[in-house]
Amino acid sequence: MIGRFAVALTCFLLAELAGPNMSRAGPLLPELTAGSDTVHVGDVFTIPISVTNVAGLTSFQFDLAFNPAIIRELSFTDVGTDFDAAATAGGGSLTGITGFVDNATGLLSGIADSISGPGTGLAPSGVIVDIEFQALAVGISSLTLSNAFLTDNGASLSSDSGDFVLQNGEVIGAVAVPEPPPVLLLGLALAFVFFIHGGRRTMKKSMLAFALFGAVAFASAPISAQITQNGPYYANPSWDQQVPAAQRFIVLSNWVDANFPSGGAAVLDRETGLVWERSPTGGGTWIQAFTACRGHTTGNRLGWRLPSEEELSSLLDATTRDLPLGHPFQGISALKDFWTASTVEGTENTSSPEAWEIELSSGVFTATKNSTLFVWCVRGGPGVAIPPY
Repeated sequence: MIGRFAVALTCFLLAELAGPNMSRAGPLLPELTAGSDTVHVGDVFTIPISVTNVAGLTSFQFDLAFNPAIIRELSFTDVGTDFDAAATAGGGSLTGITGFVDNATGLLSGIADSISGPGTGLAPSGVIVDIEFQALAVGISSLTLSNAFLTDNGASLSSDSGDFVLQNGEVIGAVAVPEPPPVLLLGLALAFVFFIHGGRRTMKKSMLAFALFGAVAFASAPISAQITQNGPYYANPSWDQQVPAAQRFIVLSNWVDANFPSGGAAVLDRETGLVWERSPTGGGTWIQAFTACRGHTTGNRLGWRLPSEEELSSLLDATTRDLPLGHPFQGISALKDFWTASTVEGTENTSSPEAWEIELSSGVFTATKNSTLFVWCVRGGPGVAIPPY
């Protein structure tokens, strides 16, 4: 009897102890996860960034570090992801993804977007960003998340505060095994046929035929190119592509000068291949604008010039006549009117020659060349010679 009573009492105490612990467990914490993959050198592949255990995700921000000797970042987007689908399903839209890429140090920083308008957000899980990489070398690159923030069901969450969990990923770069050339396969097939029909007496002839075909195959096979990566590389622009703002503009982290001692003095436009000053400064008349750009040393580089009307207007969103959302340029909120190097046709020999100018939020206009406007210099492209007037 005493033994049974002791057993019952023990079970009761264990149940009491287990009950409160289970009630305190609560719901699972949200998780932000970087995907993993095994790829071959030269492959272009996509790594998804996803969330789980969310009740209504409406915004996110994170950094992602990688090994730049193994992989390089090509683009990132949240268009077409589960986060995008949740935004449109609720009657809202994406605000527009932003972020900066540094392929020299291997860091994606400030990757962020939010849902504008109505809607309850993404739940309970899904992909929020797709990041495209290319494999450069054999090895392993960790994908390390940090500085992450989420807005879930109206609550602001921080990974540093332990509000949610970060799950890192990795990319394994392997050597691609080349497929045997078709002529080699043909040689193997013929050797096998000779052997079947001729028996052992033709075995030597079969092996000789196989060796001959093999030599021809390897001699005629193309030699694989070796990938060498000493710095950022982007596809040659041809003005026939349309790139979303989040992927279009690349802050050049190795462009250092007095105003940007940590880098980022210039911005590459992947649509046109032109390099722009990240923070345009200065102003004057039309002639003074040419002189100013020639003297600029932004990013510790010469070769700057005044852009043509077509080049400067290519930066504008055609619907708003302003810079697209998510652009990385700085210090231009108060700078509205910028000179271009293009003269207004028919005014060259008049008493008041005019040039085309760009007014942010308005579009393309004209101004007399003795007006005082701001200057935004560009580097690259064909260049524009100053007319003799």
